[in-house]
Amino acid sequence: MGRTGVESGDLARRHCYPDARHQPYLSPGGGEDHFGYDWETLELVLRAARFSRVERMSFGRSLDPELAIDGEVHSRYSLYVDAVK
Repeated sequence: MGRTGVESGDLARRHCYPDARHQPYLSPGGGEDHFGYDWETLELVLRAARFSRVERMSFGRSLDPELAIDGEVHSRYSLYVDAVK
């Protein structure tokens, strides 16, 4: 159970938007289930989960600088988003 109180991917399954483009994929490192989202779909899902502030960020930037810890090697295929309840 995640910090929002819902299972991973639960909101994605319950909220089907006409232009939703979330794609399940397998992590090449550990075989865990993950979802890849485009910005528009992720913003809709986070707002549906009642996050009051949803902002698209860039590599190395965060509303909380301590959370901007991703390695630059991931920046070209990552979507950086900060969401506040």
